Amino acid sequence: MKRNDIKTILLIDDSKGVRQFLIPALKSLDLEVVGEAANGTEGLELYEKFKPDLVFLDLVMPAMSGIEVLKKIKQMDPDAIIVILTSAADKDSVIESKNEGATDYLLKPFDLKRIKRTINKIKANLAEVENTKND
Repeated sequence: MKRNDIKTILLIDDSKGVRQFLIPALKSLDLEVVGEAANGTEGLELYEKFKPDLVFLDLVMPAMSGIEVLKKIKQMDPDAIIVILTSAADKDSVIESKNEGATDYLLKPFDLKRIKRTINKIKANLAEVENTKND
């Protein structure tokens, strides 16, 4: 499903603290958090239900890793926009997630400025793609 703007967000992170930080931060950017999941299995169910514009996805979770979730979402929707949330600063995790189709990543801990910058970058890329199609 092609997207041309970001309005709805799904949070998939086993850390309740991360989710509790992100929800008001995203709302302050006029984004709607349509669902939050504490593990990958719940996250996939919510993805299928809501088809959000953007997913924030933790890499290290119980039951199903973020990489597995990323692969499954990309199989369902190759155009899905997924930002990886990780405290795993090792390059291998970042490279693997990018190779599997992640749009971007944020290293934990992050702040509102970094979240806003990431979302604005994604929106700019979507607008550029849309403008290119209209030329």
